[in-house]
Amino acid sequence: MSTTQALIKIASLASISFVLAMALTPLFTDFVFRNKFGKKIRADGTTPTFTKLHSKKEGTPTMGGILIWGTTIILAAVFWFLDRQLHWEFFHQLNFLTRQQTLLPLGALFATALLGLLDDYLGVKGIGVKDKVQREFRAKVVVGADGATSVISNKLGLDKIDEAHHCVAVRAYYKGVTGMTKNIELHFVQSIVPGYFWIFPLDNGLANVGAGLLTKDFKKKKINL
Repeated sequence: MSTTQALIKIASLASISFVLAMALTPLFTDFVFRNKFGKKIRADGTTPTFTKLHSKKEGTPTMGGILIWGTTIILAAVFWFLDRQLHWEFFHQLNFLTRQQTLLPLGALFATALLGLLDDYLGVKGIGVKDKVQREFRAKVVVGADGATSVISNKLGLDKIDEAHHCVAVRAYYKGVTGMTKNIELHFVQSIVPGYFWIFPLDNGLANVGAGLLTKDFKKKKINL
């Protein structure tokens, strides 16, 4: 499959998914309002600031992600089934389960979507811990997907940096730079070695210019980047 054909396939699937999601939106919205699946904001007095900031969200329909991941999974299953049963080239081109490599991301999408759906449902029903009793939870695997300043990483003592193998850098973009070639320039300045100073040439006289060095040297020499 050529690049153009792949792009057409992706655009076609995206368009069909969009149209299907838009068509299902009125039905889904009616279902959500009828069953009062609206967002609930905690108002028990334990989080006054949070309650004040989010009070306007009370009753907002939730679980709308179903329209996104649901249409994707439905179309994947439908086109896979039609391709297997009818053996038409049209459905074969729209079947993106022809390779095993697509099963992992689709499975990950489905698993995380179900987790999000469960979280929304529990929030709508007001199910959760409401007291202030400290609890301990144990698990074989903990995924701390909360950023560079991860609370989980901090609590486990895993956020310590090995300054001898960690770098700090700064970069900026400069216009109107002359005398550059198409080659990347690396300048090893004695004061920051094994760090270096770089110039990455871009188009129209634009250049990516920066410098980086080891964190331990950055602190020891008190270099102001």
